[in-house]
Amino acid sequence: MTSKWVILTLLSVGLTGLAQAQTEKKRTVEKVFDGKTALWASHRYGDLVLHRNSGTQTKAVLTLSAKGKDEKETQEFLDAFELYATEAPDNKLDVQTSNQIDCWNTINGRSTIKFTNGKQFSGIKDFNMQLDIYVPRLRYATLENKYAAIRTEDGTTAILEAILFDGKLDLQGSFEQLKLDVKYSDGTVGNFNTGKSVLYDSDVAFGSGKNMEISSKYSGIKMGSAETLTLECFDDNYKIGAVSGQLTINDKYSEFRFSGNWGTANCQFYDSEVEALNADRVTITSSKYSEFEFQELNSLHFDESFDDAVKIAKVGALSAANTKYTEYNIGGLWKSLTFNESFDDDINVQTVGATFEGMVFHGKYTDVTLPIPASVKYEVNAEMKYGKLVYPDSELESSYYKEKGETVSIKGKLKGAGVNAPKIEITSFDGDIRLK
Repeated sequence: MTSKWVILTLLSVGLTGLAQAQTEKKRTVEKVFDGKTALWASHRYGDLVLHRNSGTQTKAVLTLSAKGKDEKETQEFLDAFELYATEAPDNKLDVQTSNQIDCWNTINGRSTIKFTNGKQFSGIKDFNMQLDIYVPRLRYATLENKYAAIRTEDGTTAILEAILFDGKLDLQGSFEQLKLDVKYSDGTVGNFNTGKSVLYDSDVAFGSGKNMEISSKYSGIKMGSAETLTLECFDDNYKIGAVSGQLTINDKYSEFRFSGNWGTANCQFYDSEVEALNADRVTITSSKYSEFEFQELNSLHFDESFDDAVKIAKVGALSAANTKYTEYNIGGLWKSLTFNESFDDDINVQTVGATFEGMVFHGKYTDVTLPIPASVKYEVNAEMKYGKLVYPDSELESSYYKEKGETVSIKGKLKGAGVNAPKIEITSFDGDIRLK
């Protein structure tokens, strides 16, 4: 019997201690200003929310809550926080919280917090500090937060700058200008006119807009459509709609999926994967170890390609200034093929259109398959060494043919070739060229 009462007593004491540890206190701080059209707000350790206010007033509300072992000490802890709101030039309001915290450590859900004035509180649990700001339509707003969310309602500001570390984005609305500096975060962003974003290890879904610049690392980005898009990226994953104007990409180790069409593009890739639909003109200034898959392009040009894989369903003009160890698989080509310096590539075209305009090829150890239809009558100027040229030789009206050792030189035109016939110019070393 004695042991039973000892156990019950210990349980009672433990439950009483637990109840004391669960004591919750709350505090609200509110400040109101009139006629403000711009905002800067810096917050920590809780959500920062920008609400639309139908009136002319700007109201900042700081709501705090925490649990602690001692009720008085917990209240003293909450009272140590302040909402600093000061009026600045240009009808701007500056709002700041939690700048008085010097050190914050949390172990097993309980926090030890030291303030800049030397006060220290231990055993704080379930602390929350949310900043809600109610505004009329602002000209611009800058919102900063750490370890929690930044949220905006639709229609709160024309220009928005959001700076977030380890939190969540929920930026609703359409913005004339959008600027993001985001690390270790995720969330969604509305539509934009112009935007500039710096992302690090974050996942962000954008709406659609006109012009956007993104610099990113280790991130996942989704976006609707844009008129112009500039990407500076490293080891990212992009899923984007259409880019109707200029697309500029400088990338390493990223994956790109475009569900819409491109206008013109100027890109640089290293160990990247690119999948897109149709485009007007695409220029790739430099590429290594990358994979490309397109549906239909008016033109694709490589300044430099090294060990890439290129797959196109249909292309007008395909060209490369310098290419090595790359595989080109082309479903259909309707205009021209130009390779100024090719080394150990594989160029395979399945069909050539009747609108074919010509070919220029200078290469070593490269095989080319370009089945020009019989209806296209062309001129040919070829010099082959240690290779083979396959063409309709029975139709060739030769003006020059020379064979010496392993070198063959041919100049002529097919029967029926007119003055403006397509020109075929070939210089090949140890490669097979098939023109039929």
